[in-house]
Order: sequence, then C-alpha cells, then structure tokens
Amino acid sequence: MKYTWLMTFEEFDQKFRTQNFKQYADDYFSLSKKHCVGCHYYLTISADLEIINPYTNKDKQKKVLKTMVSTSSIKDVKQQAFEFIIAKALEFGLFDESICPKEIKIRQLNYESNSLH
Repeated sequence: MKYTWLMTFEEFDQKFRTQNFKQYADDYFSLSKKHCVGCHYYLTISADLEIINPYTNKDKQKKVLKTMVSTSSIKDVKQQAFEFIIAKALEFGLFDESICPKEIKIRQLNYESNSLH
C-alpha cells in the first residue's frame, strides 16, 4: 500500500472517493416537493494521514485529524485534503531522507509551493 503523502495528486484523485451529502430546498409552489440545490463533499483524514470513512466499522475507532468540506466540487475537497496531508507530512518529518526518497520529497514540496500561489 502506498502512503497518501507519497502519492501524486493524480494518484490521490483516482484512488479516493468523497462522502457526499445532498442539500435540498422546499419547492416554492408545492411544499410537499423538494429539489436538490447542491451537495457537500467530505474527506476525512486520520491521525496517520490516511483517508478514512468514520462511519464504517473498520474506521470507526480511528482518530480523526481533520475533515475537509467543500460545497463547490469533489476536486476542490480532494485538493484541500491532499495539500493538508503534504503540509502535515512535512511537519511530522516524514520527508526526511531516511524515510522518503529525495525525488519524492522534491516532487511533493514543489506541489506544495505551487499550490500556495
């Protein structure tokens, strides 16, 4: 298994699915009808920087580090989560040369610096 902080954004985007929660509004003319007006997209990150679904039995006991939410798009919430994971991996020292190959460290740090601009 490849750690999330070692993946490229493209790999991360393809591998993980978001949790979706549709938002509904009452119909103006008929209060018995509801219309979908949007969706909230969620990705939950565990303390070991993995994507989890805290509502499943296998992930229920894992410590949640952060939950990312977006109302605009799935891509947006995935980008938020990926940037958070890279920043935390850097903070935790996971990009030290004894743990991570130098070329991966350079690639991830370049992604991080490009995403800030």
